[in-house]
Amino acid sequence: MKLFNDYRKEVIDAYNAKRAAGQLPLILIEPTPAGLRDKCLDRYREAHSQKDEESLKLFFGSRGDAKDYYQLIWNMKIDKFKPLVYFLKDFSIKTDNKNIELLAYLIDFEPRPFQFRYDKPEVTLPPPSDPEPPVEPPPGPPKKDVGGKSEESVLPVKEEVDKPTSLHPQKSRSPLARVPAAWGVVAVITVTIASLAMTMKPKSMYWTGEEYKRVFFWTTPEKAQLVPFDKNLFSNFKRITRPDTLTRGDIYNVWYTKITRASIEFYTDSAAHPVDTTKTLKPMTEYIWTTWVANKVN
Repeated sequence: MKLFNDYRKEVIDAYNAKRAAGQLPLILIEPTPAGLRDKCLDRYREAHSQKDEESLKLFFGSRGDAKDYYQLIWNMKIDKFKPLVYFLKDFSIKTDNKNIELLAYLIDFEPRPFQFRYDKPEVTLPPPSDPEPPVEPPPGPPKKDVGGKSEESVLPVKEEVDKPTSLHPQKSRSPLARVPAAWGVVAVITVTIASLAMTMKPKSMYWTGEEYKRVFFWTTPEKAQLVPFDKNLFSNFKRITRPDTLTRGDIYNVWYTKITRASIEFYTDSAAHPVDTTKTLKPMTEYIWTTWVANKVN
């Protein structure tokens, strides 16, 4: 199984190896927001492939009707590159997945982008065992002679009236005996439905107030505003319900928007506000952290 944390470590290791070998440009060794933006433009001009569309979409957004991403990269505010700058200076800082994908793109890391992989474990069946030999019944007592005749011939022959015949089959099993088989069928159906649920690609999602939830064919949330399914938003975009847990290390790693003059909301990623799409989330600065977090807690 390969998770994103494994992919993140591989990208960092590749960056450090190229840096030690002198294979990185100065702008990736001593990064600045504007320098990273210009490096993205250069990288896009030098080489661009279809597999990089997903990485570019994660960071710069969908290009919509634009011919390519060059204009989107040029128009991107350089503040958006600050989290990656901080991360390149200190890999212990928590950063968003899209920054890892952009770094992989800039250093030409392969294979990219991240693909979840599940390695099915190999199951070794035990060798078939030899069948046990049939058990011979113990010998009976010796027969006695009675007047020149064997004991068997003297005894009266019992009529075989109790032996079942093909015309008188045994009674069928009780319905209770068939319960385990019925439960087995139910279990198979349940597993099949669960497997289909995991493999079906969801078409849409909805905002719960704290995170996005998937919408499958059997669920229809009442009064929920459905939006097209976005893998990045579904996995990474959540509302931070406990702002008092934020620390100085979260500066430029979380995003915020003011709801009123006296209220503010924090989120784990940059995007449009999930309810009021006219509001744009901004990176949390030191001023915002001091004013709305540190002072509030103290």
